Amino acid sequence: MHTVVKFTKNNDGDKVERPKWHLSITYSGVAMSLCSGECYGFGVSSCEFQEKDVEIGGINCNDCLGRIKELQSIKLYAKKFKEAKK
Repeated sequence: MHTVVKFTKNNDGDKVERPKWHLSITYSGVAMSLCSGECYGFGVSSCEFQEKDVEIGGINCNDCLGRIKELQSIKLYAKKFKEAKK
């Protein structure tokens, strides 16, 4: 299960046109989007957002999806490298 977030207003109070669902990660106890690192939450940011937990999918931000694919390829490459050393 993972958490996704959709920003509806940015920190300046401007409405976000065509908001997308981003993968939410936590770093040093602060929730943020994977692609831009935009932090959100009570006392952290003034942006408005929606958040939900999903089992599979739910992400429609192309930048987040691209980073996820990069991370998956690194893990796969490391696994192949480890097997080749045996």
